[in-house]
Amino acid sequence: MNRLNAAATDAVLAGAAPWPLPATPYRVTLSHESNPDIAEITGGYWNGEPEEGATTVDATSIQDAARLCREYIERNDLGAGNWTGGNVYQDGKQVARISYNGRAWAMDGKEIDHA
Repeated sequence: MNRLNAAATDAVLAGAAPWPLPATPYRVTLSHESNPDIAEITGGYWNGEPEEGATTVDATSIQDAARLCREYIERNDLGAGNWTGGNVYQDGKQVARISYNGRAWAMDGKEIDHA
């Protein structure tokens, strides 16, 4: 369970939130760049540069953010050296990072169990 917002979760489960909760409490960045390790050989992408550019999207949870990241990576055929997205924000503050493999990390470097 995501403990980054444990107080709000506990309040909601008890039937009353201490403040109005947004419909989508998280925002996650989705982006890529040319991989410098293969730039001279392939232009930085294994199968050509993706048409889909950088964006920030709403996520309902850390698990949802990880799913959105992996879908973007797969859809754009990105390698680990291309992935630059995965920053997760809540109320304008970065609270987590989603790595290429879909694992979620808190800002203190500890893995967030989002399964």
